[in-house]
Amino acid sequence: MTAAVVTLALLGCGEGTLSVQDEDGVEDVVSATTSVSSELSSARPLLSRGLGIVSREAWGARPAGSCRRGQVPNRIIVHHVGGAVGNSRSWLSWYDQELRVGRGWCDLMYHFGIDEQGVIYEMVATGVEGAHASAANLRSVGIVLMGDYTTRAPTAAQVASLQKLMRALGQEYGFPVNRQSVLGHRQVGQTACPGNVAYPKLDGWVAGAGATPVTPPATGAVAVPAQLPAFTVSASGLRLSSVGTERLLDTRGSAPLGAGVVTRALTASQVGSARAVALGVTLIQPDADTFLSVFGGTSVAPTSTVNAVQGTVRANQTIVSLASGVVSMRSPQRTHVVVDEQARFESSGAGFTALGPTRALDTRAGAPLAAGQVRVVSLTALGVPVTARAVQLGLAAIPRGAAGFVSVLPCGGAVKTSALNFAAEQVASSAALAPVSGGNLCLFSNVATDLVVDVAGYFDAGGASLSLIDPARVLDTRSGEGGWKGRPDPGQVMRVELSAMPGWQGSSAVAFTLTGVDARSPGFARVWDCTGQPSHSNQNATVGGAVATFGVVRSSGSLCISTTAPQHLVLDLVGVYR
Repeated sequence: MTAAVVTLALLGCGEGTLSVQDEDGVEDVVSATTSVSSELSSARPLLSRGLGIVSREAWGARPAGSCRRGQVPNRIIVHHVGGAVGNSRSWLSWYDQELRVGRGWCDLMYHFGIDEQGVIYEMVATGVEGAHASAANLRSVGIVLMGDYTTRAPTAAQVASLQKLMRALGQEYGFPVNRQSVLGHRQVGQTACPGNVAYPKLDGWVAGAGATPVTPPATGAVAVPAQLPAFTVSASGLRLSSVGTERLLDTRGSAPLGAGVVTRALTASQVGSARAVALGVTLIQPDADTFLSVFGGTSVAPTSTVNAVQGTVRANQTIVSLASGVVSMRSPQRTHVVVDEQARFESSGAGFTALGPTRALDTRAGAPLAAGQVRVVSLTALGVPVTARAVQLGLAAIPRGAAGFVSVLPCGGAVKTSALNFAAEQVASSAALAPVSGGNLCLFSNVATDLVVDVAGYFDAGGASLSLIDPARVLDTRSGEGGWKGRPDPGQVMRVELSAMPGWQGSSAVAFTLTGVDARSPGFARVWDCTGQPSHSNQNATVGGAVATFGVVRSSGSLCISTTAPQHLVLDLVGVYR
């Protein structure tokens, strides 16, 4: 046997490919060295279950890469190395060196390895896709038995640890441990793995693991006692005075915003006599997963405006009072930041009329936005009058294979700024206060993409004035604030009674930031006034991460919130229209 063949055998029977699933469910196979997306690699719940797992850090693995997608596993695939291992930690170190340095891979193949003494070693976080079974990678956990089980059986200690690990995975992710959810590698690939002696024993191992009842984790948000906070108004009687995007700050031409530093984004002198300003805020390639808070004055706001995963680009909208004469921002990590003015508010001008939100465009049912195309969308059929000056939008991009951005612009005007940024494989959402003319909205994308646009309302003569408030947290399913505690089930409706809040009286619509945290699968969340069946979305989830999106919705005193993704939800009110 040549040295090259020995090396291949010792790497194991895992297949060095990643499966990329398109929006239509078709899977394409790409090299494991391809950067699929930048996802959190911290989804490691089994380390805290008392299983005696040796973590990556403990055995000396290199830091996790960021080329893998997040996942919520629903099956297990069992492998063997297919060669002699010898000292377990020496093999792991060699394996890490060979894949990460020798072959330039961003991370390892399997999620766990089990040696012949029954020691379980962590290799890749279970909440991140592995590279062990080609098209079967996504939503699976790869477990490799460290040895060659072609002509002999794994040890009793290995089998006991495998069963213990299978039970824990079923309990953590809520799937039954049976032969439909536990597969040998040969069942999903052209291979003899996990060995001719080991594979026939898999039925018995699984039966033994499944003999202990599997109790799925408790799910659903539970109603708990709650007392909603009072409004603290920072500016009232605000009406739209001008609309149009202008770039106010772009740190890419200089030094990035430093970690933990409070930096002035702009002063009142930059926006004339405005009492408040609507901003589009973009985080660009932060050094680590982070958020940015944008706030009036210099007292740091306790809430986030926009969240971004390391190395990505994310945008969101906010409206900030200029009562103190300055707008500031802070991020706990170093990052570049772009701030764009979308609109100004003064004591006179156009008022707001809420519409729903109502869906204005969904290109998935027709032609996508072409690269470089300006799409004109008529809004008059939705109730937007031809005299309206601006509309409040919710935007969601469903990419068609390339990263890019979407801009809203005056029809006939030039593209100056972006309202929504998206990666090549991930649905992204944002909000924007956009100009309209004659009831028409104009949209631009620099790459081909599908786009969903929801209209929350319009600004015209008459209408309601805006009162900005200090962020008031009315829902946090992590702590129970707002009366709901626990990650809500997909489709579960949580109702919050705003009419019980001191200061609510006379309000007809609310401005808010909705943040999804630690999603276990893709999906979206929505906020509505508890009437009818909503068709819009406000926020699109990122597996394992946090995504904040601005929104406006009409309300007579109640808000309903639901999500299609199992994720924690945080809702902060930032303003009311009255």
